[in-house]
This record gives sequence, C-alpha cells and structure tokens, in this order.
Amino acid sequence: METRKVFNCFISSPGDCQEERKACQDVIEDINKGQGRRLGVSFETFMWEEDILPDFGKTGQEIINDQMKGIEYDVFIGIMKIALDKLLNKLEVELSMSFMMR
Repeated sequence: METRKVFNCFISSPGDCQEERKACQDVIEDINKGQGRRLGVSFETFMWEEDILPDFGKTGQEIINDQMKGIEYDVFIGIMKIALDKLLNKLEVELSMSFMMR
C-alpha cells in the first residue's frame, strides 16, 4: 500500500477570482496525479465556497471566519484581483492626499 504525505492547502480569494481558484485546483490535481505520486505527496484543497457550510444571522465573512477557526493548513494560496486593485488605488489616493497636506 502506498503511503503519501498529505499537505492541506487553503485557497483564499474574493468572489471575483473563480477562474483563478479553478486554475489552482487544476494544477493541484495535475501535481497529485503526476509528480506528487512519484514523490509520495499529495495536496488537498480547502476553499470557502466548497467547504464552508451555509449559515444565517451573520455576514458571509463572519460565517467563514467562524468556521475557519481551528482549521489547520500547510500551504496558503492567496489570490487577489479587482479587490487588490481597488485597495491599492485607495491607498494611492490617501498617500497623495497626506503628502499634499504637508
């Protein structure tokens, strides 16, 4: 019987990154079927849209945060797209304004 070291991967991203999350899953699946098999390792994914149970009475982020407590992972994959762009634009405006006020 084959023994493999399993690495838990938490893939975190906002809702606008569906294609990128799918690409991560596809790459991980390819690794598991190919090099992972030869090296005796495999990767399992944990993603909020698949592994968090629905709840109500809280915001979506509060539900995710509550259910993430105690979840352990070996690999963190963080994906940002439009949300990061908006944040960077906001920071740029704030920095520009702070320099102008001096």
